[in-house]
Amino acid sequence: MTPTVSCRLDVLDTAQRARQSECRRVMRVATRETRELRDGYALHLGSDPDAFLKAAEWISLERCCCSFLNFKLELKGDGNIWLWLTGPEGVKGFIGAAMDAGQQASPSERNQTVRDEG
Repeated sequence: MTPTVSCRLDVLDTAQRARQSECRRVMRVATRETRELRDGYALHLGSDPDAFLKAAEWISLERCCCSFLNFKLELKGDGNIWLWLTGPEGVKGFIGAAMDAGQQASPSERNQTVRDEG
């Protein structure tokens, strides 16, 4: 059975939503590149250790309301940080729309998108 691509916005309290929003803001600023994958996106978050910590905190909150998402956070040997967001059919469009909404809110924080069909 394919998981439903639907958020449960009621599972986070006001303080958790504020932390989630702050983490998302830091991640958006840190994002150097976005790679489009077959089933989602990979975000290069640069090499700032704070971006890694905020991404980990964001994942811990996001998984509560969006259990259909798969997360992979990687700190490479050269210090570069990558976050993969993937999931079942339909999740790529959901993630893309969420990223577009964030970019529209802060046009100066737009990032580069690269296609990777791998």
